Amino acid sequence: MKSLYRLNQLLVVIATVLGLTFCSLVAMADQHRGMDGERGSRADRPRGPEHLAQLLNIEQSQKDRFIQIMQSAHQKRVAIMSQRLDQQNERAEMDALHRQVIAQLSDVLTEEQLQQFEQFAENNRPPRRH
Repeated sequence: MKSLYRLNQLLVVIATVLGLTFCSLVAMADQHRGMDGERGSRADRPRGPEHLAQLLNIEQSQKDRFIQIMQSAHQKRVAIMSQRLDQQNERAEMDALHRQVIAQLSDVLTEEQLQQFEQFAENNRPPRRH
């Protein structure tokens, strides 16, 4: 009788541990939910100049020039990173590039779109290396 009681206790403990493990996994999965409710990591979400053009409601007449500016900026960012500069010089180069891109985009985007772009860039900037 005593062994049956211990077996029952063991089963309760195992069931509790499994239940808590399952709840933890569900909670962790919910943390990977995107701002738009989509599941998946940040890398799984749509990105690139085409997606950004959609987010900013860029009209077709603006789109070609916008994409050209963004692709050029991307190539320049890659070139800066490949130079293996020290952190301070790389940051200075990136900041100068950002100012250049904003100047180019100011000729293409409306003031509202430019503000939205700035907000998007600020919110989606990769973390700085220390």
